[in-house]
Amino acid sequence: MAPLLYIGISQSLFAVLLLLIKKNRFVYDIVLAIWLFVISLQLISVLVGVENNNQDNRAMLFLKMIPFSYGPFLFIYSKMLVLSKPVFRGKYLLHFIPFFIAAFYYLFIASDSSAIEELNQSFLGGTISTSHIIYATLLIISIVYYVIRVLVLLTIHKMKMLNHFSYQSEKNNLNWLKTISIIFAIIYPSAVLARIFNIVTEHEVFSPIIFPVIGFTFFAYALSIFGFQQDSIFISPSFARLQSRRERLEQINKEKDDFQVIEEEVIENTKYEKSGLKPETYSEYVDKIMDYMKSEKPFLDSSFSIQQMAEDLHIQKFYITQVLNEHLNKNFYTFVNDFRIEEVKNIIKNDTNNKYTLLSLAFDAGFNSKTSFNTTFKKYTGKTPSQYRKEVL
Repeated sequence: MAPLLYIGISQSLFAVLLLLIKKNRFVYDIVLAIWLFVISLQLISVLVGVENNNQDNRAMLFLKMIPFSYGPFLFIYSKMLVLSKPVFRGKYLLHFIPFFIAAFYYLFIASDSSAIEELNQSFLGGTISTSHIIYATLLIISIVYYVIRVLVLLTIHKMKMLNHFSYQSEKNNLNWLKTISIIFAIIYPSAVLARIFNIVTEHEVFSPIIFPVIGFTFFAYALSIFGFQQDSIFISPSFARLQSRRERLEQINKEKDDFQVIEEEVIENTKYEKSGLKPETYSEYVDKIMDYMKSEKPFLDSSFSIQQMAEDLHIQKFYITQVLNEHLNKNFYTFVNDFRIEEVKNIIKNDTNNKYTLLSLAFDAGFNSKTSFNTTFKKYTGKTPSQYRKEVL
């Protein structure tokens, strides 16, 4: 087990260094760096316990409480990624209250004998006490609670994406974070079930501690790789240029809370009742958007987004979304890909000699993957690209 721990510790600390020197670093990178450092501390504490079974350092109990901070870290990091104006607020620290209460108790209130006993015994090994059962129960509740909140947040984010991007990728759909969250929810319950199994069978088939060790070594790798590569999703250039936290907070306070905006953007059309968009301006925007798509063909760019459209047309993103949702009953993703499908269809009709492959046509039209092209084409035409080409030619 020790070699695995050394790998996890070194990977966590190396990732912390990379995140701290990352160019164009945002607050979510700092949150992730702190989280990875905390993970390394827990892995170090496990390593010390493995190599020194008689550990009686009271400070080790503080490290034992660290898992209670993982849920809050996961939620705060996820929330920062999906906000267009991410700033760390003091209220986020409230999520760490259970962790600080437990740590304060064992560091300053618990007697020496009870602290040492707590160190030498664990729900995952040794004699089970009431405190261990409470510890395991509260930890699982904390993990499940925060994972559910993150999954809800990512579901809202996925719906919001359809009104902002004409493509999907790992960096903007955050599927990697969803996978990590689900695995996170499995780690400790698996360890507890393994412990219960050992008790029932009266044999230690395998050590329950192996689950969190393997889990968080994997976490160290996954979070460092995907987290380091993760770019901002909705952050506007103007907000990115603000240097200080105070400037960013001032800009946010002038508007609605970012998370409130995210939730409102997935509500039905009643959200536009107070948008302030006049009928004459509405018609003007419809014509302007359609002319822009037909003449400029911005959809040929696979990374085309609503931010780019807003900047080119000098129309607020919210109004573009309103026009598309109300006038065409489409989100931005569907609207743009409809133009791409029409582009492919037109090329196929003129490509009588089958000069181009379907995949090359898809890329030329702005699609960034074969899967998204085939899925969208079938949904739009009711036929696969190959079937359509055969019928046309």
